[in-house]
Amino acid sequence: VAAYDKTQHKMAFFDPSRPQDFLFISGTK
Repeated sequence: VAAYDKTQHKMAFFDPSRPQDFLFISGTK
């Protein structure tokens, strides 16, 4: 799932090992 990586400041694939670093921009998860 593509999500915004707050640590990299870009879109990236969601990493379940660090969910706190990701922001889902769209309403779909």
